[in-house]
Amino acid sequence: MTDYHDTQNSATYKQAIKATNQIEEPSLGFVRPADNRGGTSGSTAIIKQNNTQIQLLVQTVELLKDLQERVKKLETVIQSKPSSSSGTISEDLVEKLSKLSIVEQQPPPKKEPKGTLRVFRNPSLS
Repeated sequence: MTDYHDTQNSATYKQAIKATNQIEEPSLGFVRPADNRGGTSGSTAIIKQNNTQIQLLVQTVELLKDLQERVKKLETVIQSKPSSSSGTISEDLVEKLSKLSIVEQQPPPKKEPKGTLRVFRNPSLS
């Protein structure tokens, strides 16, 4: 959320305002400083905003707890499933490995054309 207007329109924000509205109406989330001038008015706005922050924090903690429970359940499910790589190798893999070779293959020798064979003769040896 990039704008406070987006935050004000979110369901979580509206729920928090509604929940803290029961303490003292009206609940305050975002406020303009110009609307709450003076010591008492400003302090009241801060207290109301703090109530909203506490509500949002509690909602976040509850969501976090729910997510932790879901992760634990998923971990249990994953651990209870037998692993597919428990020492068995598929026949396809065995076949591919049997064709595997470590020796470097050398290119086949070039065939020379038939005809007269010419050889260098060292003149000092003759």
